[in-house]
Amino acid sequence: MHPIYVSTYNFTPIHDITNMLQKIDIAVQVYDSNNLSHAFQKQPLPDIWIHIVSEQSLIKAGEEIYQIRQKIGNAVLLIACIPMFPEREAKSIMQCGASAIITPATWAVQDVGDRILGELLLRIPGLQTRLNDIHGGSPVMQKLYDNIVRFAKLEETILILGEAGAGKELVANAVHALSMHSQESFLPINCGCLGRETMVSTLFGHRRGAFTGAIEHNDGLFVAAGHGTIFLDEIGELPYEAQPHLLRVIEEKRVLPLGSTQYVNVPARLVLATNRNLEELCSLGQFRSDLYERIRGFSILVYPLRERKADIPMLTQHFVNEFNAQYKKQHTVPSYCIDRLFRYHWPGNIRELRNVVRRAAAYADDEKSPISVPHLYASISQAAKLLRSGNLISFDPSIDTWADVQERLKKAYFTKLLEYAENDKTKAAALAEISRSQLYEILKLIRKD
Repeated sequence: MHPIYVSTYNFTPIHDITNMLQKIDIAVQVYDSNNLSHAFQKQPLPDIWIHIVSEQSLIKAGEEIYQIRQKIGNAVLLIACIPMFPEREAKSIMQCGASAIITPATWAVQDVGDRILGELLLRIPGLQTRLNDIHGGSPVMQKLYDNIVRFAKLEETILILGEAGAGKELVANAVHALSMHSQESFLPINCGCLGRETMVSTLFGHRRGAFTGAIEHNDGLFVAAGHGTIFLDEIGELPYEAQPHLLRVIEEKRVLPLGSTQYVNVPARLVLATNRNLEELCSLGQFRSDLYERIRGFSILVYPLRERKADIPMLTQHFVNEFNAQYKKQHTVPSYCIDRLFRYHWPGNIRELRNVVRRAAAYADDEKSPISVPHLYASISQAAKLLRSGNLISFDPSIDTWADVQERLKKAYFTKLLEYAENDKTKAAALAEISRSQLYEILKLIRKD
């Protein structure tokens, strides 16, 4: 494939953007207003040309796209990276020659780079965007893949760190699939779902008569795993009294069942995971420091979705394909819907995104209709909903007019918006999908009250 061209007339940090793209081996050539004419003369032209228009001007955006299209012809995929415009106005930029439109959440370098990279990951074949059942091609995912491949071949116990919903079990599955244990069973165990009173005997086994109710022998799950892989999830929930047993499994590859005087070998590979800060638990006396020191050496960090937003487009497409097959539908997700997903912070990570797409696909109007912004917004978790208890607007319909309520809502919204944007007016205007001048006019009005 020919190099990707990224051009701009006025976006100063253009080279910072291209440095982000080159971290995953995308060949990029940069052209700004000083050498854009040189780009038109190069042959062959690229397969993909991305033009960044950072000014909040529909006319300017249309003019720039039109000029480039006239120079490069119709064979090149021309993607316009533009500010947020109303959908009906953005269509006029398509009429000027854009093949597709993308809109970053803000004009900060990271947001622009993530949105462009996300579009390229979706469109460029041959990039490493998957390992086993893990999907993603961002720089942090490339690092994750390297660590999985490196550690999978070892017999060491691996510790996977990451927030809930980030995909820790998928990583454990990938480690198993690439290990010498791949032909054996994969046994996932969630410590948070095991009864505290019976956890030790459930995991490590017991002998008949070891305690009240122990009417027969039980080898425990560690022995039952055989030569496969044991995935012990949420080890931060493992009771303190069970932790010495786990340490023995790691160091000696054997367990001493309750009520027994003979050790039993544990040949299985052990993979651990947690979303808790184990170092902090050690300082609180809730996790053994010797166990923590033993398992921390081979750790893999799974980044939250908010730190790998470039993966959102391909993850969304992957989930849409999954649920299209399940629901016998043919939905698509337009770029403007993907744009909106970049603006959310995704506290539930990949799991939350998958559930959002599931609900949107299920409730979309017909079998072939595109998934719309309302479909996605209606599916966003409670954390993203605007109607929280602290954001409710009080009114009395017997005395308040609609105009009165609108004014209160406007004041509450823009006060919260500035707080969220840390008083950055440019960011606040972009989030509200208005111009900076409109924002200043609104702020003047609400501050008079």
